Amino acid sequence: MFVDRYTEHSARGLAIKILTIAKGLQCGGCAYPTEADLKSLQKFFPEANLTKLVKIEKFHTKIQTILSKELQEALTQVTQALEEYKGQKARLISQMDAIPPSKAFTQEFLDAYTSLDRRINKLQDENDAFDKRAKLQKEKQEANHRYQEQLNTVLAQIEIVINSQMEAINDEFTGGYKGAQA
Repeated sequence: MFVDRYTEHSARGLAIKILTIAKGLQCGGCAYPTEADLKSLQKFFPEANLTKLVKIEKFHTKIQTILSKELQEALTQVTQALEEYKGQKARLISQMDAIPPSKAFTQEFLDAYTSLDRRINKLQDENDAFDKRAKLQKEKQEANHRYQEQLNTVLAQIEIVINSQMEAINDEFTGGYKGAQA
């Protein structure tokens, strides 16, 4: 997120400025070299122009004072900006959280849903057809069993009728004698 990167960059810059200010203030405004410092320097560098060196140190001190003021102002500005960015970030996150989730579906999702729905319906139809086929086969077996029972009953009745008629015909020819020969 842009705000996070900018805030992080600003915080790093702020840390560097704070370190710079701290270093500048540590030297106590970088006072002029002491007499002992100048004597030690002249011992090692006898031809050195100490007057020019003192002028240069005065110039450095003035620059240090100006830079310290500028850095303090920059530090204040960056701190304020950082706080403002943090507030903006919190507001943006709050606004993003307030956005309701989308109820619109992508075309890819709808296509996949339609495909799955059709497949489910096809499988349900196949299951229904299988159940109906199994039921019809069972009914066919039961009907076939009843048919066989009815057929056996009818054939048994026909056999009884034929046997009794044959007996009647036989009685007519034999005169009712069972052991008679024709």
